[in-house]
Amino acid sequence: MSTEKAAKRRRAGDLGLLAPTPLSAVQPAVELAAGSSDGEEVAAKPDVFEFFAERASKQRELETEVQRLKQRETQLVARLEDAELQASRLRASSSGAAARQQAREAQLELQLQGQHDALRLEMQRSAELSQQLRAAAAALEAAEARAAAAAEEAPMAAEQQAAPDGAELRLQLTQLQRELDQVQADREEEARRAQEQLRTAGARYEAEAATTRMLQQQLNDAVAQAERSAAEKRAVESRLAATERRLVLAETAAEAAKSGGGGGDAVLIKSLRSQLREQEGLVAEARRLKEQATNVHVLREQLERADARARQAEELLPDAAELQGRLAEAEQQLQRWRVILEGAAECATPEDVLHLLNRLQRLQMEAAVQVGDKAEEVARLRSQAEAADAARLEAEAAALRAQQAAEEAAASLSRAERKLALLGKERDGLKSILSSYDEEYLSQHGSELGPQQARIIELEAQVQALHAHVRTLEEELGSRSTAAAGASCTASDAAARAEAAEARARALEAEAQNLGKQLALMQERLGRGEYNAATTRVLHFKFNPEAEMAREVRDARVAELESENEALKQHLQRLEAAATAAVQQQQQSQEGGQGEPGPTASPAGAALSGGSMRIAQLEGETNLLRRKVAELQKGMDRLQQVFNKQITLFREAVYSLFGFRVEMATDPTARDFKAQFALRPQHSDDASQQLVFRMLRDNRLVLVPTDFSGTLQREVETFIDRFRSIPAFTANLTMEYFQKQTQC
Repeated sequence: MSTEKAAKRRRAGDLGLLAPTPLSAVQPAVELAAGSSDGEEVAAKPDVFEFFAERASKQRELETEVQRLKQRETQLVARLEDAELQASRLRASSSGAAARQQAREAQLELQLQGQHDALRLEMQRSAELSQQLRAAAAALEAAEARAAAAAEEAPMAAEQQAAPDGAELRLQLTQLQRELDQVQADREEEARRAQEQLRTAGARYEAEAATTRMLQQQLNDAVAQAERSAAEKRAVESRLAATERRLVLAETAAEAAKSGGGGGDAVLIKSLRSQLREQEGLVAEARRLKEQATNVHVLREQLERADARARQAEELLPDAAELQGRLAEAEQQLQRWRVILEGAAECATPEDVLHLLNRLQRLQMEAAVQVGDKAEEVARLRSQAEAADAARLEAEAAALRAQQAAEEAAASLSRAERKLALLGKERDGLKSILSSYDEEYLSQHGSELGPQQARIIELEAQVQALHAHVRTLEEELGSRSTAAAGASCTASDAAARAEAAEARARALEAEAQNLGKQLALMQERLGRGEYNAATTRVLHFKFNPEAEMAREVRDARVAELESENEALKQHLQRLEAAATAAVQQQQQSQEGGQGEPGPTASPAGAALSGGSMRIAQLEGETNLLRRKVAELQKGMDRLQQVFNKQITLFREAVYSLFGFRVEMATDPTARDFKAQFALRPQHSDDASQQLVFRMLRDNRLVLVPTDFSGTLQREVETFIDRFRSIPAFTANLTMEYFQKQTQC
């Protein structure tokens, strides 16, 4: 029996459950066991007590290990729950960011489509407006040419022989005032009036030729009569001289007769009186001849004027073909203007062009505001993309941390498994030892179980439950690892979506820049260069713009009517002067007894009236077109000024917000790129440092190598060549310069 106990103790010592017993202690025990059985029982009892004390300490150690394992389990469960919660938050944020990004992209695409449509309409309207402006300028030049031609024809028309009386002129003036509201009908009758004017000019030329022949005949007769009158005058003068001599002799004889006697005085006085009456008749005849000579001079002057008019009429006839060609061109210009007015949107009258220009100006201002909104939207989308990128990086870091935690948990679990295996082996050894002691104890004390044995059984059950829970935790850890891998995939998807959103933001930014350039081109097409601040002012409306527009149209109409009324008054004065001269000439012709010039005066008067009406009409059209051109130029100057202020404000905002002053240059002859941008850093100490980017035909931006970019080769390779991110490159450069300035 003692040998068996010693073997059990050795087995317990080999397992590490008992402290090693020295040989000196073992040999006495063997000797004592060989001595007597009583001594054997006394020596065995201290060993059993020591064994149970060690067993109790081992039990306490096992309980401590169980508590520690429970705490470790609690920590692992909490870490797993945190990892699951973080993964769910990441999935929710990624899905929410993706949904918001898709909604933003759809909304932005709709807005861009609307902007494209509005821009296309604006370009079409701008093209139509440019055509209308060119047509208006051509019509203005044609009207000025017609006014000049009519002004050259006016003096010739004013020198005609006859003109209507004052009542007829007033009637024509009233008719012209009524015809001011029928400009369209007058334009349609322009060709017919031109033909009538040509026929009237031909008839006037024929009448002038007949009048010239008649005046030539009158001049010949007057010359012959003047020669006869001169001969008679010389004869009368000679007779007057002889009579005067006879009177002197008679007076001498009368004085002699008074002294000699008065017998023959009565007879002599009677004869002298009869001679005196004859002499008075001769004097009256001489006066009449003198008046005839004066009339001959007047007729000669009239003949000279008729010759001058005949020469003017002869000079007018060769220009008839040219005048007809001009009239045809004027008719074509009128037709083109009519077609443009009919083709323009809601432009039935020339005044509607002003309304169209004002609407275009408002639409262009709205387009500029929309372009600014789109730029803000692009900036906001870029910030969202950057936030999504940061969230992606955070998600990747969280996934990495979760993976590291999972690896640590797996390592801890493997260590716990190894420890559990060792504990299992130890437990099996203890069970075998305890079973032997139990058997021995039961053999000695019966079949009853003590509290320690029940506690041991309870601890063994807890150890079994812990093993089961550890296996459950391993399975859950495997599932959490799968979920962490899924979260990593979700994070990678979020990163891909963030990159796609950033690419979309860059594309939208390029689209906004294209829209800005198209708007600039349209404004440059509408405006005519830089405005002159010394001669041009921007008027800010105090009242309703529609009411102001109506008032301007009304004032323009009043000014037009006043100018036309003034032209008609001047024309009426010229016609009255010409009529007065013609009436005087007709009276002189009637006194001369050379016939009635009435049939000749009627065509001339009609021609004069038609030419005067046409002159007044052309002057009114010229004033109207000049006023319209001035108003259009003023509107374009206002638009150019507003555009310059807006683009200056936008450039200063870009410089203040992003730290780079951007200057754009275009080269129409370049085929590889559309525009070139020069970026000057705000925080740089050297003003000559700049970055040059070129936008290619496919809307990609590339960095142009310069001396300054050569010093940033590492940043260029990292941010531009590797990650394709120009904003990150500029932001990194801005931060470097800012740190240099703040550190200094």
